[in-house]
Amino acid sequence: MTSDWCTNGSKSVKLMRVGTETLTGPALERFWLAQVRAWPDPSVGTVGPTGAKENVMAVGTFDPGSGTTGIVVTRRRPGHFVALTEDGRIDAVLAQGGVKLADALEKRTAINVNNAQQCPVDGSAPLVPANGVKNVDPYDITIAMPAEDGEPVVSDADREAWSTFRVAYDVTLTATPFTITGILLLLPSQDPLSLTERGTELFLPVFAPIVQVNGATLTDTPSDAVLVNRSHLRRVNASMRR
Repeated sequence: MTSDWCTNGSKSVKLMRVGTETLTGPALERFWLAQVRAWPDPSVGTVGPTGAKENVMAVGTFDPGSGTTGIVVTRRRPGHFVALTEDGRIDAVLAQGGVKLADALEKRTAINVNNAQQCPVDGSAPLVPANGVKNVDPYDITIAMPAEDGEPVVSDADREAWSTFRVAYDVTLTATPFTITGILLLLPSQDPLSLTERGTELFLPVFAPIVQVNGATLTDTPSDAVLVNRSHLRRVNASMRR
């Protein structure tokens, strides 16, 4: 069994040779999923600021339709989103139409916005116009999520595909002052305990999320998923779903 990278046009693609077969894409995900299912003694793992890892993980399942709390977004106003930062909450609309919030964030450059409003992060006071806010830096955002009339941060098709080929973990993430509990869907080769380290993606989707700030649960988070900035993570607790 060997692994390698090959070039497909302008893209590099990960592949693995198993016997006489060459696996890539979904077939490679299914292969790794089968390998992980054979791991013994699934249990809970924790990583903190020291980077110490404990225990082994196991595979679980995830129903893409799960998530019993939070709001259901209506998609009436694509591009309308909420950014939670350490200092407060920004409610705004992406200035560029037709762009997905996740794609805009992953460009890692200032995002131009319209109709910006702001309020305390816990929503304890009404939104007020933020006339001076014309753009938002993705690195300043701890949690990004759709507004109630926005669109999901992960499409239905992606969520269903990931739930089939990826490994589901119950997680609690600490990104001060926030605590996020929910479900992660990761490739079988990914270790959830390494999420505090630098990765290729800046934001991580957490499904069926519950978000707390200073111990108080936010009531306007979407029921399907939010995006969490990996660079803000301070602690990850994860266990595979059974």
